[in-house]
Amino acid sequence: MAKPKAVMTSTELRLRTCIECRQRCEQDKLFRCVYGDRGAVIDRIGAGRGAWLCGVKCAQQALRTGAYAKAWRVEVDQNDLGEMIRSEVFAGTERV
Repeated sequence: MAKPKAVMTSTELRLRTCIECRQRCEQDKLFRCVYGDRGAVIDRIGAGRGAWLCGVKCAQQALRTGAYAKAWRVEVDQNDLGEMIRSEVFAGTERV
């Protein structure tokens, strides 16, 4: 007899984990970063593997620890990441 599939609630579907601090939050409280043809950008609907971050502090720490490369499974240009962190989207924001 086959096992019944686990059903996720709508709240569980929206939970994401910050790549640096590993804190689980609803996705509307996190930033989603994508690495693609345009380099590292903050984009909620962009194609590709996303990396979720709580805010500027986690973004900066993830740059130092290499968490982006691990999350995206690709070597990442440090200059692109630096530009993304300094971008207007992150400017003056503190999430969570």
